Amino acid sequence: MDLPFKTISSRENATYKNLRALRQAKKAHEAGLILIEGFRQVEEALAAGIQPQWLIASSAALIHERWPALQVMAETCFEKIAFECLLLDTRLFEGLSATPSPQGVAIIAPTPLISSPAGCPEEQGLYLVLEGIQDPGNMGTMIRTADAFGFDGVILAGPAVDPFGDKALRSAMGSAFHIPVYQFPSILEAKHWLSTSQIPLVAAELSGETITRSTVLQPPAALAIGNEGAGLSSEALALADRRLGIDMPGRAESLNAASAAAILCHLFALGRSD
Repeated sequence: MDLPFKTISSRENATYKNLRALRQAKKAHEAGLILIEGFRQVEEALAAGIQPQWLIASSAALIHERWPALQVMAETCFEKIAFECLLLDTRLFEGLSATPSPQGVAIIAPTPLISSPAGCPEEQGLYLVLEGIQDPGNMGTMIRTADAFGFDGVILAGPAVDPFGDKALRSAMGSAFHIPVYQFPSILEAKHWLSTSQIPLVAAELSGETITRSTVLQPPAALAIGNEGAGLSSEALALADRRLGIDMPGRAESLNAASAAAILCHLFALGRSD
């Protein structure tokens, strides 16, 4: 089948103006929609079962070498649930895009639900707990890190930046569609859930136990990373079963939250494979 594209050639088109308004995070949040942009991101989303309401392409995208594969995925999705297909010229697509050099393909879909998980954690699970993360780039990078190292889920404890916002999605590089993202109102409630499978909470803290070559980091574990500026809350540190610090022989006082998460996630992943 051929996707039923409707051509839009004017900025004054009502549909175009409504979709362009979704570039504002507040508008998108109110509408319960997200913009997923670029060939890789769209492919990952469709493969994960995200159901678009709109597929938007520029005329240039339809002659891109990656279009045939994406077209097959989109057609398969369209057979299950119809969505609107819009064809724009490059200038109009750039008006929708959040990136400086867009690839010319995007979908707009309902925001994936983030909720408390059903059931108990995996008994030998690895979880990344993020408390108070405010930078969307860090959020996306840490979701990608947890996905890369085979973690069983990402837990947001308390208020945090939207993991499905544009910048977070771009930093996650599709991983937000691969790994479960759970939300708890507080670190205390996250700890209670983890305790149902006796999963210890391990806090990343500058003054924690320094990791050495003999340090054993194995699952089960829930690694907690705190706010970029303030670190973990006093409540999180009090609830922690173990505190870990990363030895830094250089002159930097601390690591970026996402960098610390990457180092510790890797070590836990190595422990799982031993």
